[in-house]
Amino acid sequence: MWAAVTDFDGKYFMGKLANDPEIIQHLKYGDEVVILITDVEDWILNDYLTHTKVGGFSQEYLRDKE
Repeated sequence: MWAAVTDFDGKYFMGKLANDPEIIQHLKYGDEVVILITDVEDWILNDYLTHTKVGGFSQEYLRDKE
């Protein structure tokens, strides 16, 4: 699952789901979520000024598995 983060308090990320989860049925795209920092496995930072991305490590791994 991916979330669009809107806030971070040092321990939790707050935001909205950016996709529909495949396994967890009680959540859907756009739902508000709170995520403990230790539960984060991957991340992407989008720099809209330079049009670059940092992170997204699982995307390359999954792309290689196709």
